[in-house]
Amino acid sequence: MRALGALPDDHYLEEKNLRNKVRAILVSHGHLDHVGAVQYIAPRYNAGVYGTPYTMEVLKTLMEDRTIPNKINYVPVNGYTTISGKEKYKVEFINMTHSTIQCAIVAVHTPDGVVLYANDYKLDNTPVLGEKPNYQRLKELSKQGVKALIVNCLYAHADYKTPSEKIARGLLEDVLLTTENHKSALIVTTFASHIARLKSIVDFGEKL
Repeated sequence: MRALGALPDDHYLEEKNLRNKVRAILVSHGHLDHVGAVQYIAPRYNAGVYGTPYTMEVLKTLMEDRTIPNKINYVPVNGYTTISGKEKYKVEFINMTHSTIQCAIVAVHTPDGVVLYANDYKLDNTPVLGEKPNYQRLKELSKQGVKALIVNCLYAHADYKTPSEKIARGLLEDVLLTTENHKSALIVTTFASHIARLKSIVDFGEKL
């Protein structure tokens, strides 16, 4: 699966004899393209898997489908946690909006500064579920000193702003409630992990 690119190629850590230095696996959110490999990678390390409570529950569900014993140590985090080892690192999960719930930007506090890992984020000030991004905390970290910002986000190369989920909710309401649909069936599709969109579908479906 590594050869196919379906799993991260972590053989570099083995080649450099660094596997025993891995202290933790930090997961930003529960989408399958971000957590799907954890069940294969995590058992190779003596390290806990850290993430928000919902993200950890997604991982536990994935492990139920596996036939091998579940030896992964899941650590749900709200805000801060300290990862102990030869050196201690403080890790912070900062609230961020995305198309599933309890997403976070991960901040690793080191003696040299903060390393920010921003993975699949959406700057949505009017989310349907949850709180808007924690801009205040991000501003505070920028003043403390950010050593590195690692960004990996869909459509990051495109020069436009992604509309708020509130806009999508309004469009969905318009389609479902203002279209003549007497004695007709409506089939609505979406990603199963798009919790906010599912909420809107259910909310308006109850009014039909």
